[in-house]
Amino acid sequence: MEFFPEQILSLSDEMAIEILKSFAKAQLRRHQFQPEIHRSMIEAAAIALGVKEPPLSMPGEGDVARQALQLLVQDSKFKDAIISMVEANSKGEKFLGVAETITLVTAALVVLQSHVQFERGKDGRWTVKVEKKPTSNELLKPLVQKLLALVGSGTLGPP
Repeated sequence: MEFFPEQILSLSDEMAIEILKSFAKAQLRRHQFQPEIHRSMIEAAAIALGVKEPPLSMPGEGDVARQALQLLVQDSKFKDAIISMVEANSKGEKFLGVAETITLVTAALVVLQSHVQFERGKDGRWTVKVEKKPTSNELLKPLVQKLLALVGSGTLGPP
């Protein structure tokens, strides 16, 4: 079966979230990602990427998950895993064992960290180093924009 990015857009909210959480859970086990959510991290990413403001309307969790999956499928390190999960969904297969403790925002933050590096300075402020990937930055900005909307809504934790 040939994969088309539109397949990600056609995922239900529930399945997009489930795939993203499954991916994030595996990544948290394998790598050192910053699992804590801080408003200032997302705000630092927004500044680094030139994202000026959140979208006009609050993004749904499914929208955030699909945006993150679109970004991941552009990365050769993650493409096969994401395609495999999306194709399994199209066959009606379910994913087992996704920990409910992994929030959507944590999962999206794991994806964000696959493209940017957060560093906390001695003054406690977060800075961001953006990995320049021509195909992904156009997908990275909308993800940060959606997360920025969640920051403004109070969905994210400490500053």
